[in-house]
Amino acid sequence: MNQGMSTMFPNGIRALVVDDDTRFLTSAYLMLSILDFEVMITCASPTTALNLLTRDTIKDVNVVLANAAKVAACGFDFRGIVESDLFIPVVYFLPLDHKATGGEADELLRTLMSATCVIKKPLDASQVCNLWRDIAWRMCCLGAKAKQAGRNRVVPAAGGEARGPAMVGEREDEERVHFRVVNTGGSRKRKSTAGNPGGSSGTSLAG
Repeated sequence: MNQGMSTMFPNGIRALVVDDDTRFLTSAYLMLSILDFEVMITCASPTTALNLLTRDTIKDVNVVLANAAKVAACGFDFRGIVESDLFIPVVYFLPLDHKATGGEADELLRTLMSATCVIKKPLDASQVCNLWRDIAWRMCCLGAKAKQAGRNRVVPAAGGEARGPAMVGEREDEERVHFRVVNTGGSRKRKSTAGNPGGSSGTSLAG
């Protein structure tokens, strides 16, 4: 196991994989297991995945790996719910030759543009080896947001007057966690790349 990965994830990365392609799921399970991921469960749809996560059927999931096309077609903001409410990073995968037209293409583009990270399907070992950095970065950011949300809750003051705690910038929290992740993995800087199956979309760490 990579030293940085072992520091951030001493027991490996626990993953839920979402796709209805059984052949892909078998190959993905084997590759992820070899590369220090623990595939806790697989399921065919985002709806099933959300039910599993919200009903505590599985616990301590570090990342959800999901077929971007399935998420785009599910009819609800899967990533928004999983990341904002459950604080679990969502990583998409998609074949390089995937084709979509009309409304399907528009929805898929919106899904990819908002993604934390997008990797290729079938999984590429070199991408998977470096994926821990994106997962660690996103986990730290989501943790900072959860902490910030807790600080910003309005608490009744003496006499019944509502009083909110002092505001601490979310940017400051994210810079702190960025420092932690970068120093764990070596001298690496964040970069922003366009959403495509060959790289990350949004904020990610250079591999």
